Amino acid sequence: MKEGDEANNFAEHGGIYGIDLHSNIECARPAKEGPTCDPVKSNDIASIDYNTVNTDWLNKIGTYHSHPSGKNQGWHFIQKPSEMDYNNAFTNATKFNMTGTNMVFGMANGKVYLYDSRNNKATISISTFLNIR
Repeated sequence: MKEGDEANNFAEHGGIYGIDLHSNIECARPAKEGPTCDPVKSNDIASIDYNTVNTDWLNKIGTYHSHPSGKNQGWHFIQKPSEMDYNNAFTNATKFNMTGTNMVFGMANGKVYLYDSRNNKATISISTFLNIR
C-alpha cells in the first residue's frame, strides 16, 4: 500500500501476512480488493474478504487493510480500527491462532493503527511505517 490510495479511494485493500513455509521469510499475501462503497450510505460498509487470500504454505500471523480516503458530500470513512476490526482480530486469534499485530492503514489521515483483539497498541504515520527496517 502507498500513501494516496489512488487505485480506488472508496474501497478497502489488504490481506494476510505471515511466514512462508518454503522460504521461512515473512511475507504479505493480498486479498481481492473490497467493493466500492459510499460513506454517505450508512449500510454501505467497506470491507475485504480474507477468504480470497492464498494462504497455502503460509503460517498466518495477522491481517492488514486500508480504510478508504474517499469523501462524498462531506462524509468520509472512519480511519481508526472499527468494532468489526477488533471482532475479526478476536476471531482470527481464537479460531486460527493468528495472534500477531493487525494493521489498519488510514489512507485519509496518513496513519497506521497497530492493534490486537482488545485495543489499539500504537499509531504511527504511514511514512514512518514505510521506513521501518
